[in-house]
Amino acid sequence: MGLPQWRIRRVDQTWYKQRFEWKIEFNFNSDPERRRYGVDHRWVQILRECEILNFEFRKRREVWTSIYTSDAGLLEHILARDEYRTAIVSLKYTNNSYLEERSTQTQLESITDIKFVKHVPEHCYQVYLGNFDWRDPHQLTLSEYLANNKDVYLFKGWFQEIINRFGTTNPVSNNYSGHVITIGDGFNFFAKSTDDILMVHMIAPGKVRKIVKLMEKVN
Repeated sequence: MGLPQWRIRRVDQTWYKQRFEWKIEFNFNSDPERRRYGVDHRWVQILRECEILNFEFRKRREVWTSIYTSDAGLLEHILARDEYRTAIVSLKYTNNSYLEERSTQTQLESITDIKFVKHVPEHCYQVYLGNFDWRDPHQLTLSEYLANNKDVYLFKGWFQEIINRFGTTNPVSNNYSGHVITIGDGFNFFAKSTDDILMVHMIAPGKVRKIVKLMEKVN
């Protein structure tokens, strides 16, 4: 591919509604340690060429200037030009196992219900967990994942308390001590997107019992 291996990273995600599978980040500054938002002629040139060649893509200027695409032709076009290729800071691409999992989302879609609300919140999916067996290892794994991603999901009431207390132990009760606090059947939380729900499903298959999508009723 012509890029150092450390610049290429496989990730468990896609980007935007188009589910773009590649994210190409550029730094057109001569100093690779310096980040800036200034417009470089090469960035303008790349965008113009991609539009002329009718490549499907999306652009964004964040920490670096970035292009998102699933178009192999666009990727080949950029990698073939030395002035473009040498400006690439990183190339992220979607893990195949993640794409395969996305293709089997009929299971999640079949358990998705709709609830109409006056105002749709940012976390518009309510996710219910269940189907845990006695001392199910998924309880610990999923509890750890949710506790480590508290900035991604929204928890309320007692469920927030469970996440906050994860890793601690219950006091001695019914002759059973040292029981680590984890999620269990009936635990529910809120997510922003189906991608975030899919991550939960991948970590603990079959434990997403119900999904409720909050939607605004149109009169």
